[in-house]
Amino acid sequence: MHLDPPGGSCERAIDREIATFKAGKFYRRRRSLATKRAAVSDFTIAMTLRLQLRLVELFRDTIDPMVGLEARQALAARHPSMETISRPDRDERFWEAGLAGSRAGNNVPLAHGVGGGGGDRLMIGGRS
Repeated sequence: MHLDPPGGSCERAIDREIATFKAGKFYRRRRSLATKRAAVSDFTIAMTLRLQLRLVELFRDTIDPMVGLEARQALAARHPSMETISRPDRDERFWEAGLAGSRAGNNVPLAHGVGGGGGDRLMIGGRS
C-alpha cells in the first residue's frame, strides 16, 4: 500500500495546475527563462494562497488557535532564521499569472475526508 506524504494531494494538484499553466498562451508568450520562472512563481504563490484561504475556511471549526501558536513557537525555536524570510516585490506584469493561480486554487476539490468535518477538536500530536 502506498501512502502519500502529508500535503501530497495539494502538491499533486499544484504540480498538475502548473503543467496546465505552462501549456497555456500566457506562459508560452514569455521569451526568457527568467520571465517564465517569474510567471510560474506568481502563479504558484497565488494558487497556494488561495488554497490556504480555502483550507482555513473548510477547517475553521476544528482549528485550535493555541495549538497553532505552539506550533509557530516551536518552528521559531527550531529554525530561528525563518522569522526573517520575506518575499521580494513582484513585477506587476505577471498579474495575469497570479489571477490564473487564484482561479486554479478555486478548482482544487477540498473536503474533510473520511469521517466528515463535524466532531471533536483534535490537536496536533494526538491530544484531543
